[in-house]
Amino acid sequence: MTPAWKMLGDKIAADHFPKIFFNFREVREITGYGENTIARRCLEAGILVKKDGRSKRIDAYDIGALLCDGRVSPVEND
Repeated sequence: MTPAWKMLGDKIAADHFPKIFFNFREVREITGYGENTIARRCLEAGILVKKDGRSKRIDAYDIGALLCDGRVSPVEND
């Protein structure tokens, strides 16, 4: 079975073909996170970004991993 982060990365890459790297503004549009929140979320998830001139770019599969980070079960067992 394919991991959820890989399926999300495949879908993001397919929807934006031929792009695979996205800047923070584009990541904000894809994820719905605030532009200032993305850097902190990447740091907490251990995701590295690629610096391209003044822009910082994130891989589609890392965006998928970012979206899957911190998922918990909807049912809590006390």
